[in-house]
Amino acid sequence: MDDETRRVVELEGEIAQTRVELNGTIEAIHDRLTPTAIAASATDRVRRSAFIEMIRANVLPITAVGTGVGAAWLASRLDG
Repeated sequence: MDDETRRVVELEGEIAQTRVELNGTIEAIHDRLTPTAIAASATDRVRRSAFIEMIRANVLPITAVGTGVGAAWLASRLDG
């Protein structure tokens, strides 16, 4: 086998390996883009967000403020 033929065989092997790797990458991307996976990822991000952590740490004050705002809104609607 001459050098040119050997190089062609090597390149064909590299191409075959690259195809296998690309197929795995495409499958992984496909799995991550299913509606279930996207929803799970979004849910996880929300659970870990700083805003949610702040709410969890201050449930009673936030509830009190929300109740006060709701009562004020209701009172303004009843007066009108």
